[in-house]
Amino acid sequence: MTREDVQDYFIKIILIGDSGVGKSTLLSRFSRNSENEVGFDFATRYYRDAIDALLIYDISKRCTYANIERWFKELRDHADANIIIMLIGNKSDLRHLRSVSNDEEKEFAEIYRIVSQRQLTTISSSTSPIKIKIKYYIDDKEPAYLLELCQTYPVKLKDFKTALDRDCNKYKFFFMSLYDDPIGEVRREITDNEQLLPYYRGIIVAYLESIQANSLKRKQNTSDYTLSVPIEYIDETKLWNEHVINKNIQCKIVNNDDILEQLRPLVLELRWLKFHMDSTSIELKQLKQMRKERKQKKEKHDLEVPYHPYSLLFYQAASAGQNSISFLKEDFNDSTREDIRCIVGDELFVVPQEIKSHYHCRTDRNHEGIDGNCEAFGKLLKLVLKRLNESNHKCSRLDNKDETRILCTFMSRIHCVWFIDFICKFENDEWNLSKCFVYPQFPVPDQVPIGELCSLKLIDHNDYGALEHLLPTLPTMGFKLLVQYIETLCTRYNIKKCGITFLYNNGIHKMINGKIEIIEQTRKSIILVEKDEDKKPSEASATGDNGQNSIGSIIKISKYQLIRNEMNAHKILDGHPHVRSMLNLESWGVVTGCGANISFIELSGFGIPLNSGHLTSNENFEKYFTQTKLAIEHIHKQKYLHRDIKPTNIIIINDNLTLNDFDVSCRMDDYEKRKISVGARKYSSPLHQNGSLYREEDDYLSSLLTFISFRYDYDDYSNENKIKVLNDTLRRTFIPDTIKDEIRIILNIK
Repeated sequence: MTREDVQDYFIKIILIGDSGVGKSTLLSRFSRNSENEVGFDFATRYYRDAIDALLIYDISKRCTYANIERWFKELRDHADANIIIMLIGNKSDLRHLRSVSNDEEKEFAEIYRIVSQRQLTTISSSTSPIKIKIKYYIDDKEPAYLLELCQTYPVKLKDFKTALDRDCNKYKFFFMSLYDDPIGEVRREITDNEQLLPYYRGIIVAYLESIQANSLKRKQNTSDYTLSVPIEYIDETKLWNEHVINKNIQCKIVNNDDILEQLRPLVLELRWLKFHMDSTSIELKQLKQMRKERKQKKEKHDLEVPYHPYSLLFYQAASAGQNSISFLKEDFNDSTREDIRCIVGDELFVVPQEIKSHYHCRTDRNHEGIDGNCEAFGKLLKLVLKRLNESNHKCSRLDNKDETRILCTFMSRIHCVWFIDFICKFENDEWNLSKCFVYPQFPVPDQVPIGELCSLKLIDHNDYGALEHLLPTLPTMGFKLLVQYIETLCTRYNIKKCGITFLYNNGIHKMINGKIEIIEQTRKSIILVEKDEDKKPSEASATGDNGQNSIGSIIKISKYQLIRNEMNAHKILDGHPHVRSMLNLESWGVVTGCGANISFIELSGFGIPLNSGHLTSNENFEKYFTQTKLAIEHIHKQKYLHRDIKPTNIIIINDNLTLNDFDVSCRMDDYEKRKISVGARKYSSPLHQNGSLYREEDDYLSSLLTFISFRYDYDDYSNENKIKVLNDTLRRTFIPDTIKDEIRIILNIK
């Protein structure tokens, strides 16, 4: 057969399964060893147009088999209904470690009607040695080390360890993997010496973490990690008087710039978003009950300990992504004494953080409020001097090599925060306090503190069940100061600051260089644009061209699950003139440097949310409502439901309406999601109640309420009142007939 006689075929096959089951190895074999003129597109992320799927697990690891059902469900949710699925038990050379029986495999295949099943021996690669580069970091410090191996691919962990010129027992090994889902898990620890290392674009990227240096570090999403601290009952007020008052030590209020560093772009906003994400399930019931009982018994002060879990959340959110700084709670035998400590860098130096149940405001006698809080400052000073005198601390030195400074925090409940900069001098073979500076100024009674974290009045006077509901949309001043505090610690202790990076799904990295503008921030997302050199987005909007001439896209940042859901919706819905589309199918990924589980998606066009200025005439009112209706019809035709139609999700770009924000949308066959109420309460359908199925008419009702609200506003968001509003609209002369006709159809009014 000649070359001309051969026809080219393109077959798309999906490989899915847990990390480490052998997907990448299987891919490398087919891509190198196939001799036929057949193109194999082995895609691990994209489902569209795939005709076959290889559902892979490791026969020696039962957990990978246990997750097969989840992967199977994802296939059924996103792939073609006629896709052929093959169940593969990989690594049969490890049959002596088999943890899944043949009968189990056969039963699973029969239940789910999978075409075939088989075992594949762990696939070996070409026998010809090749040069493989391994770029590795130790404790996230720059510069990276570079190791070059000359051996057959693939590389196992034991190969890497053999080539290292260091004691491998002192490190944990993490690797960057972009092949396997979920993409949100950027670094994965590998402990099995036989495990294959992820090989990406000619290089292996590894991260070594010192076990000793990180033994006290908090694991991600673990708030109960503790640090044992011995109790010493010392009169802190007496200590403060001896070291400060009696020695006439300079102790005064200073400005922000004298203590704290300025923020880098986007760091504050991303960590506040992370705080909102992590606080959704943090209940306030116990704290509210304690405060209620305190008032009933007319006790003078709160108890301190009940506030500490919430205080710890503020500290952890403010340092999210900065792995070299960890906040832990002290573990005392005496439960009445418990505070928080900050572990900084590899030196394991503990910076004290003091939590108090109250603070003393400024008075005529003490205009600064420092003396009134000397007990809290005295405890911090005691811990600072103890640490300095008991350890060879490589601390932040001033111009004088015999002086050092240690920056601590004093937090009052979860209400507000202060910063205390102790400058200590080494003389007569010991460290002693030389100066002390405090920021910000203590407030006068009944005045909101500059460093307010959270309003205590909201705890007492509202029925909020979770901490998230106490938090405003934008970062509080106290949280901003805490993030500045983290940045300052990094500088003082020579710790590399985590960079904010957009890691695209195709492997492209984009660092945040400061040329951005945040155009919207909510409790669940951030919308930003990259600035144009000549025209800012805000300036473009002011000129009336909606920025389209200068801005081609916006970036939305949110929780990984929401972004993933939105991306899947765009793959189905994009292409309609009134549905906002992704920039391209690769324009989404992970945001690194701000903690786990934060992702982004890049959407085309820059416009303005629908507002009353767009609806001044009945002509525009009907025009934009008709375009919204066309968008909804398209979505429903593709078997999707939007579920969150409201003004901010309807964008006008160059006089064209586009429906936006599909992060809570769902497929019509996803009955579990359709039972859950989501979206803004003001615009949610009055016919849908939690537990009942969300229907197509519910999207139309949300759109009707959205447009009606611009001419007939209402503040009672109950379903009964929204039905009343819809009926009243039929009698309003200033509402176009198009709207009235739609109401009659949906509510079946003749």
